[in-house]
Amino acid sequence: MKMWPLAAIAVLGGLALGISFLSGPDPDEVPTADEVAGRMMSPFCPGLTLEECPSDQASRVRGEIDQMVARGATNSEIDRWIVDNFGEVALARPGGSIAWMGPPLLALAGIGAVTLVLRRRVRAAPQPQPVELSEQDENLFQQDFGSFRRGSE
Repeated sequence: MKMWPLAAIAVLGGLALGISFLSGPDPDEVPTADEVAGRMMSPFCPGLTLEECPSDQASRVRGEIDQMVARGATNSEIDRWIVDNFGEVALARPGGSIAWMGPPLLALAGIGAVTLVLRRRVRAAPQPQPVELSEQDENLFQQDFGSFRRGSE
């Protein structure tokens, strides 16, 4: 079975997904407060989004975002406010488009490594060698095989 079509599909799917995430939300759309809290890294709980952070400070920031959404602030306005107050790192997205290529390329490398190992194992497997039977063994085999065939009819 050839693996390259699967690898190509995995890479193209990963790149398409990465590009769609890279573009981010529609800048002119008014988001929900949960959408914003889910895409913003918490400045108060390292490694957690604002939505996951249980601190009081995070709760206050979520309240401010609720007010902005209620006023009809767009994604670009809210993102600008986040960057102005907490820095670019608070927007939970990689720094550049190259970061989105990493996972699909790693998947392709993994599939390639597995394919290479499996091909080498198949080539290295011992091939069955024909067995030479003596005339006496050949006669015994024919008798046993003949009785087997007669019994199965």
